[in-house]
Amino acid sequence: MPVDDLAPGGPRAKAQGCLCSVLANAAFRAGVESKPCIDPRCPMHADPSED
Repeated sequence: MPVDDLAPGGPRAKAQGCLCSVLANAAFRAGVESKPCIDPRCPMHADPSED
């Protein structure tokens, strides 16, 4: 799966309000990790059912 800059911690995602960690997701964005580290408070990436 290609990772784009709207991925958790990516530059465009951060500019649009992403709260996911840049450092924690560096390996995911580089394609090394298969799962991102999602901040549960993130309005873009967190599962809304986990409120």
